[in-house]
Amino acid sequence: MRDQWNLRLLGGWRLYRGSTPVELTPSPQRLVALLALTGRPSRGYIAGILWPDEPESHGLNNLRALLSRLRQRRMLDGLIYHGDSGLALDDGVVVDVDDLRRHAAAMHRGEITSAADRAELLGLLSAGELLPGWYDDWVLGERERLRQTQLHTVELLCDLWSSEGDQAAALDAALVAVRLDPLRESAHRRAVGIHLEEGNVVEALRQFHRYERLLADELHIPPTEQLRDLVAPFLGVPSVMPA
Repeated sequence: MRDQWNLRLLGGWRLYRGSTPVELTPSPQRLVALLALTGRPSRGYIAGILWPDEPESHGLNNLRALLSRLRQRRMLDGLIYHGDSGLALDDGVVVDVDDLRRHAAAMHRGEITSAADRAELLGLLSAGELLPGWYDDWVLGERERLRQTQLHTVELLCDLWSSEGDQAAALDAALVAVRLDPLRESAHRRAVGIHLEEGNVVEALRQFHRYERLLADELHIPPTEQLRDLVAPFLGVPSVMPA
């Protein structure tokens, strides 16, 4: 029985066959990542994405040459499926992005209920952004779409744990959201609120002031009144929200 392929795209490129890491050069890395993120694209689409500055005929020749080289490396058998309509990863390849999307959809349907499933989901959400350091246009678009999925899902998970009284788990989720998007106020507001719910005023103020400095440095704006109201009683200033 062949060892299963396992492709990790969150937090950086990693490919394994069983427990053995498999190294690929940049062109096959991009081909495999493209197939993982787009399903079963046509050869013409793949050639246009991977070699955007080449005429289509040259791009298709490059793709044929790349596929020929991969076929010669028998160690890659079972990774890519060659169909008449296009290319795809073999059905047996495990991809972390697929796992994340599947678990996130189940979370939004209210189907993630067990502690183990929630922990697995938080682990996927904590794995990092999609292919950091890759700046291809098609990667940037996929990264932003996935980031929005990650943020909405982890904040939903945070709110669920908080409503159940598990503030430690809720804080873990809130801090994952902060790492995913350090400028996202809703993530910091959740973290500040959880600290205050637990009576940790000092931690709440630290969180608030870190965010306040970040906004000043990056965007030259203050936090919103909604966030300031949470900590105003502990700053010695009255609320700035209207009565």
